Amino acid sequence: MEAYRDLIFDLIAIILAVAATAIALIEAQEMLYNKRISTFILLYRMRRNDQLRISRAISDFHEDDSQGDDVYAHLFYKRAWMHQAGKPLQPLEHLKILPSFPARNYTPITRAFRHKGILPMRYRTLADNLVTFTDIHLFDAPTYAVSGVEANEDGLTLRVHRGSFFDYVNSCFPFEFEAAHYLLRRNPKAGQKSRLRLRESISVFDFDNRFASIGVVTLLILQNVKQNGRATPYFLLHRRSGDVAAAQGRLSIVPAGTFQPSSETAHLDLDDALKREGIYHSLIRELGEEVFCIEEFSFLSRVNALESSEIFEFLKGRTYFLGCGINPLDLHFEVITMAVFDFADEAVKEYFGGDSAEEIVRRIDNNYEGEISLNPFTPDMLYHYENHFRTDPPLKELCRTVRGDFEHIMDVIEGVGPGRADNDA
Repeated sequence: MEAYRDLIFDLIAIILAVAATAIALIEAQEMLYNKRISTFILLYRMRRNDQLRISRAISDFHEDDSQGDDVYAHLFYKRAWMHQAGKPLQPLEHLKILPSFPARNYTPITRAFRHKGILPMRYRTLADNLVTFTDIHLFDAPTYAVSGVEANEDGLTLRVHRGSFFDYVNSCFPFEFEAAHYLLRRNPKAGQKSRLRLRESISVFDFDNRFASIGVVTLLILQNVKQNGRATPYFLLHRRSGDVAAAQGRLSIVPAGTFQPSSETAHLDLDDALKREGIYHSLIRELGEEVFCIEEFSFLSRVNALESSEIFEFLKGRTYFLGCGINPLDLHFEVITMAVFDFADEAVKEYFGGDSAEEIVRRIDNNYEGEISLNPFTPDMLYHYENHFRTDPPLKELCRTVRGDFEHIMDVIEGVGPGRADNDA
């Protein structure tokens, strides 16, 4: 009987030991899970608040890559992709957009990123983790991405395909998260080359390895604005909030957004959708949303409604293609453009409620995406924002490009230089 009782006690001890071990393992797993959540949220905040160090780490990694026609500057691009000083400005409609149907495989990037142990939910996508653990304004939608860029004497042609915004998040955001994670773990010394494994595994000019969504960024010039009795040119600057999906907390411009089909064309065949609406439509939609608070995919953003709108007509023939390139932070694609509102036009003046800087500011509506301000359009101001540590890469490139050809561009804006005739033809 005593032996039987000892056996019972031994079994109970074993059960308690197993239970204690199981509880300890569960607690350890819970602790690791919570640690991954904390690290993930920290990296998310670093993307928003520590752009300078992230940009330097990426710049250090690519410092020896510029050679031949490959330029690694504020954006990464081939020389033929960017406007050159003294050359005629190209109307935006000269940029050709053609469909393509590439074999897409983003698994190597998403798998390699998952193995870094950054994601709290390791077997869910980066987009799923962002929606679950952060306050980011993120929703999926049909989106275009670039699959190739062709340059010839007639200009540039972009080959594009269609996917979803989450394809971009899941295959491009990892490059910026990796840079932030590298800084968090290594804290590299000055002059030490960054080790960014995801970037080491790809070519940035090969668009098959990621869904390189197309950002459309426009330097919006307000010509003949009255200030102290003088006609003065301004441009719009956007201080982006921390609530947006991209370029959080950075200095950018408006309109700026992603080239996406409207709800009206998203169901069409790719070729038909691109023929029905192009980058200019996307630009006008973003302008309506960011400056005049017209919901981006609302009834008012239908193709016919856009084409019959006043702002569509105001900028028609006064929108220029300045170049394109790859955003170094997360390796998506950027198209940089310039558009001009001329307040000598009575219709423009009436639409804004006047032609003074004060009246224009009152007409502009700020929203959750950030604050908009008027800034003098001068070489000094462009130089300032090109070198500001919070300026987003496409705005830096726009400032550099425009400042390098400022007199010629001002002649075109004022209607006395080469390039304007092409627009009016």
